[in-house]
Amino acid sequence: MSTPATATATAADPAEAEAKALFEHGQAQFETADYEGAIESFTRAYEAARRIEDGQFRAVVSATLQFNLAGAHIKAYEINDEPKHLEQARVLLRRYSEREALDEEERASAAQLLTRVEELIAALPEPEPPPSERDPDEPPPAEQPVPKDSNPGRGLIIAGAVATGLSLAGLGLMTGGLVIGDAAVDEFLAADNGAGRTAAIDRGRRGNTLAIAGGVLGGTLLVAGVSLLAVGATRARPRAVAVRPALAPGLVGLHLSGSF
Repeated sequence: MSTPATATATAADPAEAEAKALFEHGQAQFETADYEGAIESFTRAYEAARRIEDGQFRAVVSATLQFNLAGAHIKAYEINDEPKHLEQARVLLRRYSEREALDEEERASAAQLLTRVEELIAALPEPEPPPSERDPDEPPPAEQPVPKDSNPGRGLIIAGAVATGLSLAGLGLMTGGLVIGDAAVDEFLAADNGAGRTAAIDRGRRGNTLAIAGGVLGGTLLVAGVSLLAVGATRARPRAVAVRPALAPGLVGLHLSGSF
């Protein structure tokens, strides 16, 4: 089986190189908690991916970017509490789930994450009616005291579960890329002419690109999810000493510590 290597975009397809560069830029923004910037970069990468010539590869990359965008919107909601991010994440996850090429594990992961997003949407407070729709004789609503959160770690636990669920799709994509790369090695060895070997090399490069993208996405979200779950669990129970987890696993060159 081949191993992930530095991705090399197909020279004949500039759209593939553009999408890859924008994806990597968005990934860096995601890792530094610039989720609004990551949304913009992933969106631009999606636009570039739509111009990729290879139809099958274009569909896989576009679906992966949809999943990335959903994750960035969820993280942006955690920062600014804007419900529009949950709505957009729900739309993206529904579109991702409609892909026929998803395997059972990917479909189940997307369905589970979509259910959690819909639960968060259902828990949102009803918006205040505009002033014109209120009875002028009706006194303004009294300010309600803010209830003390009896479970301060609940939000972190939910966020950690969401991030961990997202990581499964990334790791699945990495596995798919490795399988494609391994098959490309067999095709190269079996080819009896230059054209066959060139096609096998191109397929291997694409497999490596998918493996690296999936490894980075899955590893980042897995680290963030585990960290958030650990912090949320410690905050959810009384403790004498505050402990901050520090994780530094290595996955396709990824080294992170702490949580987003």
